Amino acid sequence: MNEIDQGDIIRVSGGRVPFLVVSSAIYNQSGLTVVCPVVPQAQDDAMHVHIETGKTSGVVLCEQLAVVSASARGCSVRDHLSGESFLEIIYRVQSIFDYFPHAE
Repeated sequence: MNEIDQGDIIRVSGGRVPFLVVSSAIYNQSGLTVVCPVVPQAQDDAMHVHIETGKTSGVVLCEQLAVVSASARGCSVRDHLSGESFLEIIYRVQSIFDYFPHAE
């Protein structure tokens, strides 16, 4: 298995769609990896980002975070996404965890 890094697009053995790795390389060293699925098409939504790389085209579903065990699931790196598209995805994933105190 290749070492998995943030921004990698991976395939899971037996999986139907690729996944974009959003977790950092340090976290990935734990054997777990946080990913978002990349589907061929999806409705326009604030949490969906269209990507196009050399080998991968589709829509990243930023709201569908999943944790996979890369070694147990037979993951392999197929492609890599960087630049503004990747930053846009990270901003959207981060927005899930933003804290806004509620007025009481």
